[in-house]
Amino acid sequence: MLRLAAYLSIGCLVAGLGVARTAAAAGPGADEPSAAAKQALSSLEEGSVPLYVLGDLNQDGRVDKEDRRLLSDLIAARANRAPTPAGVKCVAAGDLNLDRAIDREDLAMLDSWLAKQSEVSPAALDYEPSLPCRLTGAFVASWLDPSPGQKIPVTLLRPDLTTRNVTAAIKSGPGTIQSRADGKSYDLQVNDKAKPGDLIVVLFTLPNQRQYALSLPISQPSPAQFPKHR
Repeated sequence: MLRLAAYLSIGCLVAGLGVARTAAAAGPGADEPSAAAKQALSSLEEGSVPLYVLGDLNQDGRVDKEDRRLLSDLIAARANRAPTPAGVKCVAAGDLNLDRAIDREDLAMLDSWLAKQSEVSPAALDYEPSLPCRLTGAFVASWLDPSPGQKIPVTLLRPDLTTRNVTAAIKSGPGTIQSRADGKSYDLQVNDKAKPGDLIVVLFTLPNQRQYALSLPISQPSPAQFPKHR
């Protein structure tokens, strides 16, 4: 729950799952990512996962009152065992407290986020494979839970985004990030002296000036399971 604690503490200041699987989970006729996004997803480095915006149920890149309406409708639909409302493209984005359930607690959390702002900013990025998400709005992919001393890839998915028009900066935590020569990805280096339980928060600023925060809790080293990217 370190990632949830980070989202709360920054006030919401605050492996990969394939396209076919996520679309199937969302149901027949689900919207799918564009051809360019599919290509980017299929070429992700091993261990990278596409991230969605927490609270952005309609995948328009914003977390606002429309998402609040959709979350309320989604909670009612699930309680009545009714189909997912048509406007909901990412069910997983409705799990704001990261307990793998969509309920009134999530709605209360979203209400608290929107109490002082019409649009949550920076919005949090996350990944939860147990809940469906069509990923039509995914713009970045990353490893999660890196280890001390590990270098991990962070990849921009949308064709209009490059490391020249997207700013990625370490907001807090024991790490550094720098762009690669390909113009589409970054290397995030975790400090050798980082300890399990530490947290790195990366802040992304897109060309439209919207900001998103990715929280990465540092895990115990596990080289057999997660070889280092060097």
